[in-house]
Amino acid sequence: MTENTGQTRWGTWAAIGAFLMMISGGFKLLSGVIGLFRDEWIIQGYQGFLLVDITGLAVWSLAVGVLLVFAGAAALNGKRWGEIVAIIALSLAVLSEFFMIPYFPIWSILLLVIYVMALIGFIKAPASKD
Repeated sequence: MTENTGQTRWGTWAAIGAFLMMISGGFKLLSGVIGLFRDEWIIQGYQGFLLVDITGLAVWSLAVGVLLVFAGAAALNGKRWGEIVAIIALSLAVLSEFFMIPYFPIWSILLLVIYVMALIGFIKAPASKD
């Protein structure tokens, strides 16, 4: 009786990563929609207050959110191209969250942790057969 627990364990991590990616992609979509409707923020800087328009970040959040949801669904179905797109989408999501930290600090850090956990799951998982 042979067991291949290493591949099963990392395959489970990839499935969890895909599920987390789909959920966090939905949250990214939500933050993009919120950013579109509430696109002007007042931020306290060193020299005073700044009025910042985040419409561009909101559109970017919507695009990355859609990419995360669809790539997560493809990866969850075991598609190899979905795993590759998932790694690219998660990398873009991590980069975009660094720009959102001044506007949504706690939320962005929480999403960063989720993205990194999902990214580790995809990088460590064995390649799919498809």
